[in-house]
Amino acid sequence: MDVFLKKYSKRVIVGAVILAGVALAAAGGLWWSYYKNASHDPEVLATVGAEKITKTDLNELIYAADYKGSISNPVDVSQEKKNEYFSQLVRWSATKQEASKLGITVSDSEYQKELKLRLGEKNYANFAKLYTKSQQELTKKVVTNEALSAKVEKEVVTSRAGQVIVARFDKYAGAAPTEFTDTQKAEWERVKTQSYQADKLYAQTKINSIYKDLTVGKITGDQAVKETLADVKLNNTYFSPWTAALSLSFTADQFAKPVGLLTDEAVRTALLATGSGYTKPENVNVALDDGTEVPGYYFFVNVEKSNSSDVADMSAWLTKKLAGDYKIKLYANEYSGVVNIEKTAWLATKVYADSVADCQNSNGNKWGVNSGSASSTAGLIVHTRTYDLSGNLSDLSGIGFQVSGKPGANYIYIGTSGSTRVASANFTTGDTFYKTSSGGNCNIGGYSVLGYGTSPSGKSYANWGNRYSLGCSGNPFAVTLTNTPGGDGYWETTTQSLNATNGYTSSMDFTWHVTNPNKRLTVLVDPVGSAVTTPSTAIYVRDTVVGPTFTINDTESYSFGSWEGCTTTNGESCSVKMDTDKTITLHLKVITPEIIKCSVSPQVGLSPLVVKVTTDFKGLGKNPVFTYNFGSGEATQVGKPAIVYYTYSRAGNYVVTVKHETTGLTTTCAPNPIQVTNPTDSNGGEVRP
Repeated sequence: MDVFLKKYSKRVIVGAVILAGVALAAAGGLWWSYYKNASHDPEVLATVGAEKITKTDLNELIYAADYKGSISNPVDVSQEKKNEYFSQLVRWSATKQEASKLGITVSDSEYQKELKLRLGEKNYANFAKLYTKSQQELTKKVVTNEALSAKVEKEVVTSRAGQVIVARFDKYAGAAPTEFTDTQKAEWERVKTQSYQADKLYAQTKINSIYKDLTVGKITGDQAVKETLADVKLNNTYFSPWTAALSLSFTADQFAKPVGLLTDEAVRTALLATGSGYTKPENVNVALDDGTEVPGYYFFVNVEKSNSSDVADMSAWLTKKLAGDYKIKLYANEYSGVVNIEKTAWLATKVYADSVADCQNSNGNKWGVNSGSASSTAGLIVHTRTYDLSGNLSDLSGIGFQVSGKPGANYIYIGTSGSTRVASANFTTGDTFYKTSSGGNCNIGGYSVLGYGTSPSGKSYANWGNRYSLGCSGNPFAVTLTNTPGGDGYWETTTQSLNATNGYTSSMDFTWHVTNPNKRLTVLVDPVGSAVTTPSTAIYVRDTVVGPTFTINDTESYSFGSWEGCTTTNGESCSVKMDTDKTITLHLKVITPEIIKCSVSPQVGLSPLVVKVTTDFKGLGKNPVFTYNFGSGEATQVGKPAIVYYTYSRAGNYVVTVKHETTGLTTTCAPNPIQVTNPTDSNGGEVRP
């Protein structure tokens, strides 16, 4: 969906039209001649179904681009740009009529929400101050039309196909089945807490492993489904005997008529929120017989296709409607009358190397190029720029462009004599483009300068330019951009032309317009649920640098591992530049469960002998439970901290062992048996925590 409105200071940008050319291409060939001389209101440019598109409508959209000029006399724009605006109006006309049929409207609260989203907090708060009343009304018209189009699109183009990957762990979440015997129920109650946690960990580990394999392209979505279905523990009666919520692949038709798992609220929400690709794994609750809800399964979805059962996308929908329900009639005379002829003459002024100072940039006239002999070669200045987030123009470096000459002729010269000639050459703005009088190189951000020659009479400078020049007066050259700065936006034009004028330097400006400065950051955690990140997902203005933070939920079981997807990292710190939508992952290390050592003090003494037993461990969770066996026939269970005291009341040699209940890890607490002598009684021992 194209982003429709963004304002920087006093500048409003009407978003790139995803259907640019659709209306004119579809309508022009079919109806242009027929309606060329039709008798009608000359103010009307076209009709779309029952809707009229007028010259005023087009002028309003041109005016709304930056609120320069006026509606009756907007600034001049290219024919290409007017065609884009006209196509926008065609789309609005069709979707407004469809919205009326479907009963879709945009409320004032929805308008305010969209406006705030696109303006940002600060500009939204000052909206009434920054805009005149008429500009506010026009802004509302543009925003509302786009919001309405977006709502219509959700109704007419909604379909998904892909997979739902599920791992359940809710067998021991509730009470034992009623058909169990008392003995079976008692055993169920004895093991259910430990089993529930173990099953949850197994499901979490499994789903996280499959998710990781899918995201790195190791397996496909269908293979992910097969892997879960083939897992014995996930799919036999031991694990989840009374649920049919298993992983599945589904088609668009099955999505349209959902049954079973596809009707699950959490699954449906994830599918509708995902146009393509996979969502991060979620932990979803299930309802028990008593009405309570507990975590019951992990899942994520992988959307491989997103389209309608009758049209592939909104463009196809519009093409179909313009030929049917909302047939377009284009009035050629009136439409061509408001489209000015594109200017093809570019600035061509004789600009010499100036003696003011090396590498100065003052509107280009301090570093221009004398392109050699006036009878043979010409220079060229290419300047790329962009509107920054404050609405100001700024230089844009790193943009590649190709200069190509007359087909079949090598009229781009290299060197002072032009002995080497080529048909085309590639350059990048901001690169070195001339040598100074002292022999050094200069760069001017956003500019590239073609030319080579001596400085003008009376100047001491020499060897200006980048050693390329355009040869032979009158020959046509085309300058074509070869890349973008990235992100959502559009060039005003991507190709410009000129004719070589010997001894002169021509200039060209290319401007990039940002259409979606808001970028989404998503932070994933591996393993799922092992940490909380701030943020987990958030929207930032483009190029904002973000430093997400995290808190590990269980520091006894996990430790920091690494960041993935950050722009830069420094230890546990991650920095992300939001130049595009970004997904990063925090990877934690699973601490290997281990009882490091168990010590007893003292190991020799007279009864009654009080000994202190201390256990050092790692990776055993927040509240581990240990069982100590003191060799006297007694045992005791304690939790963290793992320190206990025991009193031996009888003489003897005793071996002390400790066992971690969850993992079964067991160790002996002293290298030699405890030696107790001279008992005072024979009643056994006493233990105290």
